[in-house]
Amino acid sequence: MGKMPFLAIFKNPKILFGLIVIVILIIIALIVFLSGRNKKTDNNMNPVIAKVGSESIYQSDLDTEIGYFPSTSMSEEKKKTYLLDKIIQDSILLQESTLSANLPSTIFDSSNKDYMRRVELVQEIKQQKEETISSSGMIKRGFIVSVWANNFTPTPFNLEQNKTYALDLITKLHNRVKRGEITMQQAGDEIRNDKTVQRMDFFYYYNSFGPFNLNSEHDGTVNAPELNKNLWSLEKGGVSDVVHITALPQEEYYAFGLVTDVIPTDTGLSYEDWYQNAKSRYQVITTPNP
Repeated sequence: MGKMPFLAIFKNPKILFGLIVIVILIIIALIVFLSGRNKKTDNNMNPVIAKVGSESIYQSDLDTEIGYFPSTSMSEEKKKTYLLDKIIQDSILLQESTLSANLPSTIFDSSNKDYMRRVELVQEIKQQKEETISSSGMIKRGFIVSVWANNFTPTPFNLEQNKTYALDLITKLHNRVKRGEITMQQAGDEIRNDKTVQRMDFFYYYNSFGPFNLNSEHDGTVNAPELNKNLWSLEKGGVSDVVHITALPQEEYYAFGLVTDVIPTDTGLSYEDWYQNAKSRYQVITTPNP
């Protein structure tokens, strides 16, 4: 029997169908192979660095925290350890919250989180938790506004010019808040929208306005002992003095706060007590040298 001419192959329906099936299978195999390679590459570029209960923590989570952490004399190893501990605590807070069953993948257990929204939600949950637990029998909460004169940020002005501008701006806002002309949120917005402040402080948006929760005058939440003591002495609706704060050699700012709530508690526990108890219920596995 002679060989079938090449073109005649395509005129035979059975042979043509068989060739089409083979081509389709080859294409599918290539897609699966390339998809597996891409997934492996993605995992290598953004590996899981810790497992906290039911949540995987990724390298990108730690990288984001490092990106927002100010320059300090802290070694890179200590910085990574400190920030990984923070991420672990955030994860436990989320899993302990009443929202845990409905946390979206944009916030929880994903390699591609909306990290800023995650941080905001963690702060909300922590604030709620601190309202119900205290070693002092009382929680004072409210808001702080601040203007930073020095924050590791190169500016077109010298430090004394920055300090003069920051003190003048915060004093004017302080007076207006005390007179009831503006709210703390409005004061924070004015700082955020100030073009000079934006040039003085790279992190102006986050530093300008935020909540606080204190369960004693020595609580380290605010990281400013004089301001803590001032706020702790106030009743609901009280406005603190303007306080000059130097946290680190290259961190200097002016701030004041308003107490919005004074909440009695009688649990006999501190937040740290609660957290350590909660942490004991979770398996935490970390990879070496993330």
